[in-house]
Parts: sequence; C-alpha cells; structure tokens
Amino acid sequence: MLRCSMEWSRADLPAWGTAARADFYVCLEIPGPWGALAATEARLLDPTVGAELEATVQGLGGRLVLIRHPERRTIGADPLAVLVSGGFADGGWLRRFEVGEPAELLAWVREWGGR
Repeated sequence: MLRCSMEWSRADLPAWGTAARADFYVCLEIPGPWGALAATEARLLDPTVGAELEATVQGLGGRLVLIRHPERRTIGADPLAVLVSGGFADGGWLRRFEVGEPAELLAWVREWGGR
C-alpha cells in the first residue's frame, strides 16, 4: 500500500505542499465565527478594517490569519492578542502583543512595513 507521503516524495514535489506561503504571518485574535473569507466575514471584525488589514499584509508579502481564544466572546472587554512571525529562512522569530481593537493592528502593520 502506497502512502500519500511516499507518492509525494516520488513525484519530487516541494516539501511545503499546498500550504500557504508568505514572508511573515500576522495572526489576530477575533472572537466569534467567520466565513471562508475570514477578514471580511468575521462577525466581530469590521469588514472594511478586515479588508484593509488583509490587503496591507498581503502587499508587504505576508498573510493575515484570524485566531480564536475559546473563552472570548466579545471585543472591547479585554485586549486582543496579536502574533507576528517571520524570518523562516533564518530560523524564525515570533512577536506577541495586544491591541484594543483591530484598527490598531492595521496602523501598526502600516508603520512596521514588514521589516
């Protein structure tokens, strides 16, 4: 019986497979559900802010990912966690901080510029 990984190796395909590739990732904690287009379909994320955030991150070579804390249900009571990671070729780095609202992250990404 051939395993999927054996077929993959035999076909000489890249190791990352179909995973999304980016120079860096910006992960924003958003409570509640979202659809397939997370940045614009999250119930508790303003679609305009989400679209601008996603476009800005993509324009810098990154990828926006929404994450969820299992106990958080609203925005505003507590800060939202942000994780930014990159430098994968050099061993990688991770930065964690908090924002009061998603628009603060958008301002931070614009100032940071993907460095």
